[in-house]
Amino acid sequence: MSDTPTIEREQSGGIRILLVEDDDGCALLLKTVLTRWRYGAFTIRRAETLASAVLMVAEGGVDIILLDLGLPDSHGVNTFARMHTAAGQVPIVVLSGSDDEELATSMIKQGAQDFIVKGTAVDGSSLARTIRYAILRCHASRVGCE
Repeated sequence: MSDTPTIEREQSGGIRILLVEDDDGCALLLKTVLTRWRYGAFTIRRAETLASAVLMVAEGGVDIILLDLGLPDSHGVNTFARMHTAAGQVPIVVLSGSDDEELATSMIKQGAQDFIVKGTAVDGSSLARTIRYAILRCHASRVGCE
């Protein structure tokens, strides 16, 4: 099985998500929302620090990263820059407690596939769609769309 993220992975053992989130409550909520929406469609691993996330990405087996910008060992734009460098071609969806349009635009321009404000009403269907579309956009940008 290739490490290239594909939607077909959803039907064959789940899209492999690396959730980089230090807040237990937020991590539990995201996991619950995703697993209740479609059981088995996602395999979720969690890292609570940027350093541990970088190690997990280096091990492989990650289709997409959900990245909180406020971690114990890194904050803000620097968190994304470091993860983006480590992630290579793995798409990243940024999670932020800040509803800052300028920050969101900056993250997208720097290569994030999407920007989700934590604390907003996010249902399983919307989050799953965000994840699938992020993987599709990332894959399409590598193979070229014409």
